[in-house]
Amino acid sequence: DPRSVSFNCEGELFVADYTHGRILVFDASGVLVRSVATIPGGEEPVCYLPIALAFTPTGDLVVAEQIGSKVHVVKQDGTFVRHMGSGRDEFGLASDISVSTDGSIFVADLVRCVVQVYDARGVHVRTIGSKGDGDGQFLAPDFITVDESRLFVSDRERKLVQAFNLDGSYLGAVRSNCSYDGELYSD
Repeated sequence: DPRSVSFNCEGELFVADYTHGRILVFDASGVLVRSVATIPGGEEPVCYLPIALAFTPTGDLVVAEQIGSKVHVVKQDGTFVRHMGSGRDEFGLASDISVSTDGSIFVADLVRCVVQVYDARGVHVRTIGSKGDGDGQFLAPDFITVDESRLFVSDRERKLVQAFNLDGSYLGAVRSNCSYDGELYSD
């Protein structure tokens, strides 16, 4: 049950195999070259159901998992680097992750209806959004992506994609009018 995919800088495709609790790695020709099963972290494995993957600029893999709603940074062989999310910035349900060019890690939280932002060292720096149906608010932030200067967040309940500067300031939204032809309009 593949849930997320991401390429490393060598062109290998990493696939989050949700059902089997592992990450599969394929070469450029589509051949399975290795599997990173449950990621070791102390006494017990820390990755049971990987739901989202992204690479940092330094080549580490960021993995969001469904069970326990944890986010981990690991080496490409699965060697544990660090966790993110504890105390006030703990996740309700990490639904997607994206990494900016400076290494900042953005985590969509489907339950808390926010996007958590961490610096390249894994330190929580800000929370973007809140629960609601206004500008900059979310009801179900399920997918995110970043480019050089913006964060885009899709919200399946509000049927829109909102744009923010990386500092969290709201830029606008594109909405689906739910017509049969998928026509879009913007604010």
